[in-house]
Amino acid sequence: MADPIPVDRAGIFAAICHRNGIRRDAQLPLLNIRAEYRCLVNVAKWNFVVERYYSTTRAEIIAGMRAEYGNGWGYSAGGRWATEILTTRLLRERYWH
Repeated sequence: MADPIPVDRAGIFAAICHRNGIRRDAQLPLLNIRAEYRCLVNVAKWNFVVERYYSTTRAEIIAGMRAEYGNGWGYSAGGRWATEILTTRLLRERYWH
């Protein structure tokens, strides 16, 4: 099954190889290509999810909490923190596998 989240896998691989070339020239330890690739692909996927769905998911969280707790919910520092935590949690539940 094809991954529904578009990621420039070739670009990621090329960037890792380029970084390893610089590290080789500087006589530094080389990166673990497999681990670095896996990490950067996951970062690219998460960035896509956040760019695409963050604002609507956040608005949904705020609307639900204000319906339950009143229109002033989310304006305090704690409310803003809670909004971010709940938004991130919902994004992970819905779009992260």
